[in-house]
Amino acid sequence: MKRLAIATLSLMLLCSCASTNSSTNASTGPSTSLSASPSTIPATDPASMVSQLTSNPLVSNLMSTLGLNATQAIGGAGALLGLAQNTLPQADWSAITSAIPGTDALVKTAASLGGITGKASSLADLSGPFTKLGLSTDQVTKLVPAVTDYVGKSTSAATAAALAGVLD
Repeated sequence: MKRLAIATLSLMLLCSCASTNSSTNASTGPSTSLSASPSTIPATDPASMVSQLTSNPLVSNLMSTLGLNATQAIGGAGALLGLAQNTLPQADWSAITSAIPGTDALVKTAASLGGITGKASSLADLSGPFTKLGLSTDQVTKLVPAVTDYVGKSTSAATAAALAGVLD
């Protein structure tokens, strides 16, 4: 009896999903689409975001110069940028976002990868997320100047100095 009830419920749910996702096109008739096109849905899960962000120039730079894997480079850079976003004046933050494509995606992905909950206000606030990302103290020590140098080359010395002041 229980199997029949579960089977019936499962069938009802499947039918409900199919009818919810079906549409009628006046020129071609009914069409059923149980999944949306990947191009219409932005990736929101961390694995998809990591895959998309590996081509980010800052991430690529960190992977090649520091030997970080994609998750560490994205999580580390995004965590540092999130700290900068929370503490820098708006003009400096705007200069950084203009120079680094996908800054918002880096910050959001880093938060999910490193388990960042809330706003970091100092580098010490990121020690837990860095550990979760598998970053050693030595790697973090190299990460900070690498991000600062990249920002300096992409924006101005003044913006890089402001960022370095936040990340010290």
